[in-house]
Amino acid sequence: MFMASIMTRCPHCQNIANPFRFMLMTKWRPYLCAKCGKQSAFSMKANKIISLLSVIAGMAAGLGYFEFISFLGQDEQAWYIELATFILVFVAIMTLVKGLFLKLRPI
Repeated sequence: MFMASIMTRCPHCQNIANPFRFMLMTKWRPYLCAKCGKQSAFSMKANKIISLLSVIAGMAAGLGYFEFISFLGQDEQAWYIELATFILVFVAIMTLVKGLFLKLRPI
């Protein structure tokens, strides 16, 4: 119940926005509400700020992660699997962050 109260909502119908649809959003393809079918988007300034912070955090976390893996001395094949896992987890976390902290505005 607490998570539902802070999740991003559609500015038109107040339905909770689907965080998986945020992954499909681009500058040219705004968020499309599943309930009302109307379009909305994040503020460009807020989106740029959160993207910059996520890239910096991802680079820092990735560097620490790969230094730790190289310290363990694992083989190269395991390294590629862990890289793919790290990227998937990072994208999922950034999508969740957008869903929790950025607000949609009507277009």
